[in-house]
Amino acid sequence: MVEREAADRLIGLDTRPWPHLVGQARAAAGAIGEPRALQDEDGLDRCPEAVPHVRRVCITAALALAGALEEQAAGPASQISKQIYAQAMVICEGFMGLAPLRTPWRAPD
Repeated sequence: MVEREAADRLIGLDTRPWPHLVGQARAAAGAIGEPRALQDEDGLDRCPEAVPHVRRVCITAALALAGALEEQAAGPASQISKQIYAQAMVICEGFMGLAPLRTPWRAPD
């Protein structure tokens, strides 16, 4: 949702300020990264079959988006910050069975 809103902001369809969108991305990371849930996820290392650390990957994606949005607030976001976000988010979406979004935040400049 935050990525879509930020994409809309780039083309003038959303008027919320960049700091608001950064806060939304950080709030999402905080919700995903609830300490007890992360601790439970870490306990899955004991399973005989490999279990992916979905929360950790998705937190990385949310924080990478927040970083890219912070850069955008100061000027154009760097290609590397967008690439870091895109790579983490594709993995996160894959864990959840979602098709990757196509937005300017994931497209090469």
